[in-house]
Amino acid sequence: MAAESEETFVFSYTEDDFHFNCSNTGSKFDDEVFKRWDNAMESGCFKYNLDSVQRRIIPGKYNFVAQLNEKRFTQRRVPQNITSLKQPYNAEKFNFTKVPKKEVLLALCEKHQESLGRNIVVINVSPLEYGNILFVPDADGQFPQVLTERAIRLSIEMMLLSGKRDFRIGFNSLCAFASVNHLHLHAFYTPYVLPMESVGVSHICDGLYETVNYPITAFVLECFDTENIATVSSRIHKVTSYLHNNELAHNVFFTRGQRLSEENNSDTNDVIRIFIWVRKPSTGIKNENVFNIAVCELGGFLPIKERSWYENMTEEDVCDKLKSAALDSEQFELIRNEISQVVGQ
Repeated sequence: MAAESEETFVFSYTEDDFHFNCSNTGSKFDDEVFKRWDNAMESGCFKYNLDSVQRRIIPGKYNFVAQLNEKRFTQRRVPQNITSLKQPYNAEKFNFTKVPKKEVLLALCEKHQESLGRNIVVINVSPLEYGNILFVPDADGQFPQVLTERAIRLSIEMMLLSGKRDFRIGFNSLCAFASVNHLHLHAFYTPYVLPMESVGVSHICDGLYETVNYPITAFVLECFDTENIATVSSRIHKVTSYLHNNELAHNVFFTRGQRLSEENNSDTNDVIRIFIWVRKPSTGIKNENVFNIAVCELGGFLPIKERSWYENMTEEDVCDKLKSAALDSEQFELIRNEISQVVGQ
């Protein structure tokens, strides 16, 4: 691990470093993350290690992945009290400019874009999985937990820098289990196939889809080549901006997966799928029983709080829990219609 006085390592990249055809053998980016994450673990930077974590596949058609990670729920930093999607940023509260330098793994920078802000990758001191990191775009700008178009584009590019198919990125809005009101995304590796990689979709309009036959409906978009990154980033931002402006809680999940349609020119099924769930809000300091309904859980990866639930939870239990966060059909239909108009503009 770099000494405290040393400058943060800068991972500089170009489009030549992107991996659309993902072999799952890793990449320069993955190597740097793993090396620096391991050093941080050896240096005692985390609240706990992952030696006692257990995982199992819940039988059923979705193959939800259950994880027993009891220390995460007892030793993690207390979440902030969130009452509104438009809650102002408060520099006096914990934010990612306050993390010790030893917890910063690297700064992510597109070549020749050094002046556009410091995008840092830091460890999650209460790790969800091996390699669990937090991505903080434009960290020194100290933006509230609201997705910017630049943050979306950088997140897609970080997905593409990884050569591992099991690398995922997630965003929780305020009132959707974000625990810190400073713009950041979660990223982690898990060697399991998640349901969002292949869940069926129905076309809405202009590159926008929605899931079918899943407990809680999500809007879905895809990124399939470098020319598509700017377009899909703009479309995602239109959707999340609409949700934020209307104070609608939402979660966003980036994962590798099958193409949504045959409309694009990609010669591979390995595209970036982006899911956006609009859901019932959760306010105050989060302390759900069983499991939270945040982005990982919506994506099919379920950190469980108690052993009895971990051992006995069925697919029906999971589906019922996810459905409890869904909006009623009439409200969702209205939102779908308005979002289709926004995306089409």
